[in-house]
Amino acid sequence: MPWFSASVRDLRAFRVEQWSDFTATVKG
Repeated sequence: MPWFSASVRDLRAFRVEQWSDFTATVKG
């Protein structure tokens, strides 16, 4: 199921992006 691995990879990248934005906001 290549579409599954692709969606998982996108989700992982999205979570990493959100986390970096969150830490940047917390650090001010």
